[in-house]
Amino acid sequence: MGLRDILLARRDAGPSPMRMVGFPSDGGLISAGVTGTSALGLSAVWRCIDILSNGVAQLPWEEVRADAELPPSRLVLRPQAQRTRREWTSLVVSTLALYDVCYLLKVGGLDSEGVPVGLWPLDPSIVSPVTSDTWSFLPPDEYYISGTRMSADNIVVLHRSPQPGVADGLGGVIQMARVTFAAAQAAEAYASRYWQAGGAPTTVLETDANMPPEVGVQFSDRWRERRSMGPDYAPVLSGGLKAKQFGADPTAQAAVEARKEQVADIGRYFGVPTRILNAPAGDTETYATSESGNMDLVRYTLSNYIHAIEDAISDQLPGGRQMRMETATLTAGTQLAQAQALQLATGNKAWMTPDEAREVWHLAPMESPDTLNPAPVTAPFGGIDQP
Repeated sequence: MGLRDILLARRDAGPSPMRMVGFPSDGGLISAGVTGTSALGLSAVWRCIDILSNGVAQLPWEEVRADAELPPSRLVLRPQAQRTRREWTSLVVSTLALYDVCYLLKVGGLDSEGVPVGLWPLDPSIVSPVTSDTWSFLPPDEYYISGTRMSADNIVVLHRSPQPGVADGLGGVIQMARVTFAAAQAAEAYASRYWQAGGAPTTVLETDANMPPEVGVQFSDRWRERRSMGPDYAPVLSGGLKAKQFGADPTAQAAVEARKEQVADIGRYFGVPTRILNAPAGDTETYATSESGNMDLVRYTLSNYIHAIEDAISDQLPGGRQMRMETATLTAGTQLAQAQALQLATGNKAWMTPDEAREVWHLAPMESPDTLNPAPVTAPFGGIDQP
């Protein structure tokens, strides 16, 4: 079996959604039906993943040794030839966010410096460790990748936030918060059925008459048959039957607030503030500035992803070289705030040349700063013709 066959042998192997026992008409999902694909169908999850992956993928990389900046090597420029560095970083961050672990397969062998030619991100569902000692705190020596046994030397393992007593395959938001995600998916499915049915999707048929069970089953089947054809096909009731709708109204204020809380709860799992998810809850930041909010996002959320990628790439570089991701673009204030900070720090004294100031704003240097503000041309008074 070739490498491509191994990687494509299993796609999203999580179980299919299952209906809750006892409530078949509600369309609810038990926690076992939550997968990475189904979770991304939730707008809150999609937005959280997009914020995290985009926030890290836009950061520039640099290669350093101690305090000296070096020209970036091949692995720093592009960890995988088939993907851009932005795409590779986005995929790694998304995998870490959902599964808390990301496996990178070393491909192409090693170059003359012992650096892998490429690092391919793998779907965590096709990777499982070969456990020889369940009580050992040491990482496994071998892994199964789609059933193929491989040495741990061929795999780079990234952890976002490892927890004690939680194995790699059991960690991550998908596993730990599957009940919360199942509740949000059930709410989405119920709201969809509500609008498609033109009202509450759950109905009970009532009558004061003494009805034999087999007759009740016939009426129920007739109701379901007509309703399955769509809201334009109204069932005809007889025998004193009355249809009574029950269940939550997704347009009610209480239901709307409950769904907002679900969005906020998902945001807490991913560490994304509700102000970014457009679902304000009890954690409002009335007096917090955008700059301080961005610093908190980098410090308390994105840093786990950034440091995991930095460690993984730096471990593959020889000669004490390290990769660093520059986060200044995420925490920088407005141009006015930066200018005021520099003005305060220098006591209103110029400490940069015009060319250095232009370089900060990525402007090309000029031969003479005076050309920006040329002196006004005035003619002598005597040279002006008098009428």
